[in-house]
Amino acid sequence: MGADGRIQDPEILNHLNIVSIDQLTILGWTTTVLSVLLTMGRLIIHWRKVHSLTLDDLLNTMSAILLIPLNITCLIYLPVEVQAQSYALGLTDKMPTFEQLNYSNHVELAMLFLFWFVIYLVKASFLALFWRLFNISSRFRMWWCGITIFTALSFCVTILMTLWRCGNPSDILTFGACETMSIGTARAILIIWSVLNSIGGIVLMSLPVYMVNTRMLALETPQRVGITLIFGLVVVHIIFDILRTVYALSPDLGVRTNLLAVWLILEPNVAVIVCALPHYKGMLSCGNCRKARGSSSFSFTKSRSSARPQTIVPMDLQDVSGYCLESRSTVEHV
Repeated sequence: MGADGRIQDPEILNHLNIVSIDQLTILGWTTTVLSVLLTMGRLIIHWRKVHSLTLDDLLNTMSAILLIPLNITCLIYLPVEVQAQSYALGLTDKMPTFEQLNYSNHVELAMLFLFWFVIYLVKASFLALFWRLFNISSRFRMWWCGITIFTALSFCVTILMTLWRCGNPSDILTFGACETMSIGTARAILIIWSVLNSIGGIVLMSLPVYMVNTRMLALETPQRVGITLIFGLVVVHIIFDILRTVYALSPDLGVRTNLLAVWLILEPNVAVIVCALPHYKGMLSCGNCRKARGSSSFSFTKSRSSARPQTIVPMDLQDVSGYCLESRSTVEHV
């Protein structure tokens, strides 16, 4: 490190991987447009099936809409960060001004709020979808309620820690306070964000994995595997979250590369895309799904006599070629 604060280590300077602003702009708008188009396709598919939209559709739509201002704030924030990094690496002699850094700090705050709202709207959309598809047993309802409470608490903690990212909510827009916050506190916030997000994604994915592998749904093994893989795409989002956190915490990676910006752009877009994909029949094609006989609709019924009413599968699931969630003629009590 030189007297001017710029890096002079040849080992670092000879192994750089800096993504240009033009490349980040193309990546940001390409993934955002793809996310919005896939979400629109999801709405069209669902509307053509049942002529109505449900809560999970609306939540997915809200997350896709928020991607637009999120991408705009990212592309306002990142050029200043790239310029500061390039100056530190000696790639340019032009250092960002204080006004630019202060404005970038304000934009970063908006970006963080938009980022987490997109992520948790996607989770809420999945929860609404799972309730609509699999609400057929008391065990599922208890599991679903537990995961919903955990997700809501995780969202609240994440937002509160965002407010404390500069040490005190009153200093949240003060650039100097954010820059002087201890490294230990910053690392703790990043780790907590990642842990809550990753654990939430894992337990969220466990819901459909459990349900499609239970005896309550009459599915062949290839169908179970296919649907599990589709909902298991949540793992892709978790991977991006871990990558973003690792690159943010690693001093070496943070200096040599700006791939953190790539993960920052991809993570929310991948989350919205994964949220829309289960509604595409081509992605969930199960071949020879079994049709119910003697009935135009499918229902879950208990094997024991009970006054409890049947749980009817939503109309959009009656086309089992799309979801392959045909029920057995009887369902054991769970």
